[in-house]
Amino acid sequence: MSTAVKVAGFIIAATLTYNMNLNKEVVVPKDEENFFLSPVFGDLANSVPVKWIGKSSNIPPDSYAKTFIKTVYLKGGRFTDTTSANSKVLNSDFKKYITMLIHEMKHIQQFKACNFRIELFGRDFLFEDCRAKVLQVENSMEVEAINTAETINPLLTSFVRFWKVWKLSNLKPTIGFPTSASPVVLPVTPAQTEAITELSFSKGIIQFKSDMSCYRVLSGEIMNKKKAADCEIIRPIDPASERCKIANPPVGCNKAQRDLRNNECRVSRADFKAALDKLIFDCTTFSK
Repeated sequence: MSTAVKVAGFIIAATLTYNMNLNKEVVVPKDEENFFLSPVFGDLANSVPVKWIGKSSNIPPDSYAKTFIKTVYLKGGRFTDTTSANSKVLNSDFKKYITMLIHEMKHIQQFKACNFRIELFGRDFLFEDCRAKVLQVENSMEVEAINTAETINPLLTSFVRFWKVWKLSNLKPTIGFPTSASPVVLPVTPAQTEAITELSFSKGIIQFKSDMSCYRVLSGEIMNKKKAADCEIIRPIDPASERCKIANPPVGCNKAQRDLRNNECRVSRADFKAALDKLIFDCTTFSK
């Protein structure tokens, strides 16, 4: 069978799915879904815009969903997390659902790379499908979608309490959505005597102590102080060096300028540390 015939079949299948779901409800991403989609895709789910069809017709028996152009067709509708606020795990159906959405959103991103032309996507996808069968490997576009879905695993498993506190405390207006799917463990220092795990958001940060039972939220003015404190102490440069003989030499060449900048940086760091020390961890919401 020629590639052209296969692509035509792909387009017919897309058209059939579209027609069979014309009267189905169109839904848009909820905040709880965007919490997990945003670290992976940014604003793609809202900017394309993506349409999600709940409880779609014409989904293969072995599939939970399929995607054509800008529409995700869901086989079994939507799921939400039903676990208790204190739980360190998520409902298994919700985890599968979020993983599936990220997988399908990756296909939408692949469609976008083809300028949302279904014949181009169909050609590329079917070519990869044929290549995979000949070489006895997986379709690379499917592998890409699977691997992309796996990037969210930290927030669905070990670090679900970032999601829990964000939802319970209604933090979207304050700190927005996550910008990373992988929390960062801050090292122990003389000033910070225990490890802290933090997750960055578009407008703030959530930090947890190591046992994931105590948290605090950085937002607003303290984030401005943090930005100012992320400065660099400038090292001196020998004024006689070639680097200092150019028209606009680095600040390190001039002691007066260097001292001024470094003093400002030290003040900013001290100001941020003082503000952070006053920000108390909440240890009442979760148990260990």
